[in-house]
Amino acid sequence: MDNTKAMRQSLTIKYAVVQGLYWMIYCAMYGFASSFLLGSNFENKAIGTITAIANIFAVFLQPYLGTLVDKVEKITVKKLLTLLAIVTLVLDVLILVINKNQIVLAILFTTANIVMLTLQPLINSLIYEYINRGIEVNYGATRGIGSLSYALISYALGKLLVSNDAFILPLAASVLFVLFIVVVQLFPKIEDEKTILDKKEAAKESYIDFLSKYKALIPFLLAVVFIYVTHTYLNTFMLQILKSLGGTDASLGTATLISALSELPIMFAFIYIVKYIKGSTLLKWSAFFYVIRCILILLASNIYMVYVSQLFQSLSFALFTPASVYYINKLVDDDDKVKGQTVMLGATTLGGVIGNFTGGIVLDKFDVKFMIIVGLISAVAAIIFYTIASKKDNLETEK
Repeated sequence: MDNTKAMRQSLTIKYAVVQGLYWMIYCAMYGFASSFLLGSNFENKAIGTITAIANIFAVFLQPYLGTLVDKVEKITVKKLLTLLAIVTLVLDVLILVINKNQIVLAILFTTANIVMLTLQPLINSLIYEYINRGIEVNYGATRGIGSLSYALISYALGKLLVSNDAFILPLAASVLFVLFIVVVQLFPKIEDEKTILDKKEAAKESYIDFLSKYKALIPFLLAVVFIYVTHTYLNTFMLQILKSLGGTDASLGTATLISALSELPIMFAFIYIVKYIKGSTLLKWSAFFYVIRCILILLASNIYMVYVSQLFQSLSFALFTPASVYYINKLVDDDDKVKGQTVMLGATTLGGVIGNFTGGIVLDKFDVKFMIIVGLISAVAAIIFYTIASKKDNLETEK
């Protein structure tokens, strides 16, 4: 594969488009899940249960699909991405056609989200197949395009939902999936497929052995679970938060736009930030700013104070995402890096499951403010576990 400047630029542009399309799809299907399900007459408890089930199945499906790519020679990341995208497209079309029966609708919506969520690690793997062959692609910039695309589509969907019913969401996802499939086909074929023997050898180590190998890993993963509980409350149930203050679907679009745009500076600048501040410190800061966000929402008397809290997405989620990947990458040995990222993904998914499930129950039995208090406590717990992890790791001399 010719590693030329033109090739790098071409791949960067294509991958930026793939990231942009995926995060727009994610926004329509998962970011606006509450809007779609509330618009389809589902209760908060059902919403939490549906999104939790989607996360549970996704966390088991993701490593299985990764194993297929590793072990089955004919299955490539590109082929699997295409297949899963087609499956989700079909499910979205079925949602548009079969939408009268709530049980059928719940099954279709849950299954579509399960498959859509499994695309995320495969999208990362897609570009690393080229990066590992010496073709330099600016991953941070392409992921930033993903956040920007999420911001723009969230604002547009919020506006559209004012004058259209909730089924505008699967319609938008369907159109975007068609474009996604087309762009994925434009990626060049990799001729020099690498051997997977080393990966198979590493896979023989059990996850129990892996966790016991790194003392800081368990408190770190617990911190990730707690922080994702808080993040889920502020993400999945943002519509309920806004409606408790007189907001609408359009308000959700604005709130999501603000949070997504605020992510961009940190994502683009993280490569420089981490040169001066340790990854473990950045993680504690991200949890601290989740606490700040919860406090601001608790004190909010109108939706504009919620908008202000969304600005701190830049110092909470946007900091957490690259810092956690960086921390794991520094913590574990080279042979364990893939497994390390896998267990971290599992921790975020588990946090999402707990957050979705408990959030729906808390909203039905209590109110929004009580849910935010629980989220605040969860963020404080994350700070504590991050601190324990940093004392156990050997990264105090991180550059």
